[in-house]
Amino acid sequence: GGRGMVPVHVCKALEWRPGPGQQEEEEDPTQTSWRNHSASPSSSGLSCREVHNAVSRLAAKILKWMTHQHIDTTAEVHKTMEKRIMMCVLLCKCSLEGALLSLAALDAGATLVPLSWRWTKRECLDAIKAVVPSEASFTVLCDPRCAALARSVAASSSNHVAMRLGKCSGAFECAAVESTGDDGGVVVRLLCRWLSSPRDLEPPREVDYRTDAPLHLLFPAGGGPAAILFTSGTTSRAPKGCGHSHAAFLSQASSKALRVGYRRGDRHLHCAPLHHVSGLCALVTAMASRASSHLFIAEFSGENFAAALESVESAEAAGNVCVLAVPAMLSQLSDQVAASASGRAKRGYPSVRRTLLGGDQVGAGAEAACARLFPRSAVFATYGMTEACSSITIRALGERPPPFPTEEEREMGGRGQYAGTPLPHIEVKVDARESGGGGGGLLRGA
Repeated sequence: GGRGMVPVHVCKALEWRPGPGQQEEEEDPTQTSWRNHSASPSSSGLSCREVHNAVSRLAAKILKWMTHQHIDTTAEVHKTMEKRIMMCVLLCKCSLEGALLSLAALDAGATLVPLSWRWTKRECLDAIKAVVPSEASFTVLCDPRCAALARSVAASSSNHVAMRLGKCSGAFECAAVESTGDDGGVVVRLLCRWLSSPRDLEPPREVDYRTDAPLHLLFPAGGGPAAILFTSGTTSRAPKGCGHSHAAFLSQASSKALRVGYRRGDRHLHCAPLHHVSGLCALVTAMASRASSHLFIAEFSGENFAAALESVESAEAAGNVCVLAVPAMLSQLSDQVAASASGRAKRGYPSVRRTLLGGDQVGAGAEAACARLFPRSAVFATYGMTEACSSITIRALGERPPPFPTEEEREMGGRGQYAGTPLPHIEVKVDARESGGGGGGLLRGA
């Protein structure tokens, strides 16, 4: 934000209580809205109110373990965190647990550092070494799917003092356990445990997410970044860490919601990895636009993608589904639908109303697949970068570029591909001096 403005926290969007002028019934805080995709038709999840409480409780545990003391009051928290640099390294799939841990780290005032679950232990350690200051305290957060890698990374970090990795507190695992109750209903238990050595020193403990608890809404000490996200490494030998503030995520969210048309009550299908800028920004955007439902696909495949879409099609509140995907995901979905006997090859998924494609060039094949699979959806393509906190430009499929006023500009425009117009908070400038006359691009965001 600008000078004199009060900073806004990403987790502020989790608050379920109605704001000024709103009625309590406008948003039901007990509605089940956050869940992992499961093959079980009765799979349950957490309500927005329970997610709020879970994030607060998990943030308190992170603060306790990273500061090695129990903190009871907000004043004590602020005093303790005022000068302490805290970083939370995250290893997770695109899961409910990963989303809860991401938000808990942000709520606790730590800098979130998500790592790719596909990396080796050595690649993870190199990434930590590149971005974690030697004076910082950090812990490794994980969901159950990445617990083995997280424990190995934490143990290696603690033992390799010469690597100047800071002070590692150990690994903290979060799991949402689904079990069938006596009445046949599915009960979700949120568990956490501390994995500070090869042997579990602390058994799984249930997190109380049903009792209301206020969010901490702390910011990183010294004006540090809210999150450090790594590039794909396609233009360099190793991925580079890019720091982004809470304001950057929220500016991206508001601009994207305005351009694409996200609205209150939408149901978002999350399949982009949370360690990638697109996945984390998709989560923040859905929260900021007051989505009523979040469905996470932890293990992506064409089969799971189709099953998740089938589950939202059969839900009572059909419609209002929003999808973020890359063209390769659409290809897998198309193959799965074509091979099935469900009839979706003809009907598609009419509940999908907004589709955002990114990560690769959207060609004629992807456009045709969207028309078949999502017949009622408005489809958009985005061009973005990790350094820009996700999207820079967005265009509707079929949108034509504006006319070029001069012959020189027409000639230059004909050499490239139209990527759309910049988002409202983004400024783009072409400066030939920056690339030897080749027309380098300069970006600035709010």
